Amino acid sequence: MKFVRYKSFDEIPLSRTEWDDLVLRSSGHSVFQRYSWVSKWWQHLGDGFELYFVAAMEGTTVVGFAALMIDADRV
Repeated sequence: MKFVRYKSFDEIPLSRTEWDDLVLRSSGHSVFQRYSWVSKWWQHLGDGFELYFVAAMEGTTVVGFAALMIDADRV
């Protein structure tokens, strides 16, 4: 397994369906992890933050991910 970081939504190697399928397979999932919520949050509230999306990869398949952000003012 390897971990790959992505800095923009355009780079993330998941479709909306693949993203949501991974979320639904995780224990304790919530609506706030769904693609529609995260992408809209980032679109409207992400200015001034750096996207820190980490994908866990098995070969070329994303098997897990963490959609995070960095606030440079708080680092």
